[in-house]
Amino acid sequence: MRRRYNAFRRFVRHNRFVVAIFAAIVVASLFATISVAIYVRDGALLLDLSRPSYARVRQQIKKSDDTPAFSSSGKLDTSVVSEFRTQLNKAVDDINKLGSFDPAAIDDTALQLKP
Repeated sequence: MRRRYNAFRRFVRHNRFVVAIFAAIVVASLFATISVAIYVRDGALLLDLSRPSYARVRQQIKKSDDTPAFSSSGKLDTSVVSEFRTQLNKAVDDINKLGSFDPAAIDDTALQLKP
């Protein structure tokens, strides 16, 4: 047994780079396996529109650019602040209309993922 251990130590000492690459691959595979398991277990899989099975749904998504953007430079006066607060309050009201969290809110039909 002691001879095998010494032979293994000698192998590792002479092939450090190969052992390091192998260890990195093992650790990366372990982390990838754990992350995919969490992804599936927590239900994020159900919300992922990049999945191939949702290709038709992705094509039906309508992107709207009607969200106003405020310049990071420019004049800051009461009218700009008032406009920002109006838009912020509208967004807050839209969020408050959703109510408290309901698991049905992330259902495929509620998210319009099913055609």
